[in-house]
Amino acid sequence: MGAGLLAMMMGLGFGRALFAQSASGLTPVTSALLLPQGVTVGIHPSPARSGFLAVSRDGRQVAFVGRTAGVGWQIFVRAVDSQIARPVAGTEGGIFPAWSPDGRRIAFQQSGKLKQVSSDGGVAQVITDAVGTRSAAAWGPDDTLLFHPEYRGPLLRVSSGGGPVSEVLPALGEDQSWFAPLWLPDGRRFLVVRFAYSDDHAKDAGIYAGSI
Repeated sequence: MGAGLLAMMMGLGFGRALFAQSASGLTPVTSALLLPQGVTVGIHPSPARSGFLAVSRDGRQVAFVGRTAGVGWQIFVRAVDSQIARPVAGTEGGIFPAWSPDGRRIAFQQSGKLKQVSSDGGVAQVITDAVGTRSAAAWGPDDTLLFHPEYRGPLLRVSSGGGPVSEVLPALGEDQSWFAPLWLPDGRRFLVVRFAYSDDHAKDAGIYAGSI
């Protein structure tokens, strides 16, 4: 659990630095998330899977995946200035949370679908299929999401309300994958990890920048 809390603190600081409105006068923020009784942090053992923690764009809220004995995986939300983390109803069995730009909704993967739900909980809305997801989606300011639906698949884009899916980056082929996309604040450019699952493709691995 200590490693999980450390990862959360690192992620919180990164989110505040990346999405700050101004590059000057930044104040570092460190916050330890106190877990509810009986909840453990969800951390996937595979380094090729990421996104069990998400910081809202304004840096005020954190969503994370926790596990309880009765429910299993579920998404929890906590305000940075609060000591209480609450489960989000409708996300039972869900993983890979991603905040909407306004901090009012959360996209997540559940039962082979990319879904969205109010951060207050409720009935989750299906956005599109996402079988074999390995990382969280990225919710852009134009209300579209970048997501990687499956191993060895392309990087795709879809409206948060559902509808046609478009290809942003083609599939890389055997033993390579796009994952962990991240919109930059201008809403046009993004970062994405090119991951190599074998030494044959290690030279191409890294963080890549793209634009829509």
